Amino acid sequence: MKDSDDLNFAKILTRTLKLYPFADTTADTIDMWFEGFKKFPLEAIAAALNRHVFDPVKGGKQPMPSDIMAYLVGRAGEWLSPDEAWARAALAHDDRNTVVMCDQIRDALATVKHLVDAGDTFNAPRAFKDAYARNVDAARLKQSGPRWYVSPGYDAQQRLQVTQKAVEDGFIVLADGRASVPMLAGPGDVAPVGDDQAKIGQSRIADVLAILRAPKEKQTRDKSPDMVATDEERERQQREADEYMKGTK
Repeated sequence: MKDSDDLNFAKILTRTLKLYPFADTTADTIDMWFEGFKKFPLEAIAAALNRHVFDPVKGGKQPMPSDIMAYLVGRAGEWLSPDEAWARAALAHDDRNTVVMCDQIRDALATVKHLVDAGDTFNAPRAFKDAYARNVDAARLKQSGPRWYVSPGYDAQQRLQVTQKAVEDGFIVLADGRASVPMLAGPGDVAPVGDDQAKIGQSRIADVLAILRAPKEKQTRDKSPDMVATDEERERQQREADEYMKGTK
């Protein structure tokens, strides 16, 4: 976070802590939280707080800094097991699928691509898991954790769902998710609308209202001759139908 994020951070944290009757929301406590979490993006902290609140097991307990830290460095800094990694790699082989990947999964999949292409469902998983384990061991020797990113597929609906879940589960932050899905929603999307953007929105709303409130005569004048003729014909037919119905009563 930047120092300028302090007010939004305080707003998010205070709103969360007020759900718990005995929570301390004094300025000193908020400052302590802010200093302890400065190295994390604001949207990631907001997502972690949101996950805690709605967790069916943990949500009833007031969150402590250590609880939120576990979300932030948990899944994002956690290596998947070889079986979990293979499940993702198998999905990534289909261009339709959006998959949350790391370099070690990607490199292991590249190693066994010829087996996957050949449809070897026996040797491909075994070779992949061995290669993935070696890649993870090498990264651990360098004291490096996984770097998660979204590998987008061309199925738009799935891309939205997978990316949204990756943000909610803490694998990626909202800003990274929006690299694949620009309109992605998230609990960290709390930045206030700027004055310029607000004026643009208000102007657009005013334009729409002006059209809706315009007198019917003016709307008719603005239409092309063909559209006006069509409207007049429709009204003529309606009048004839009304007169016919009156005559049958």
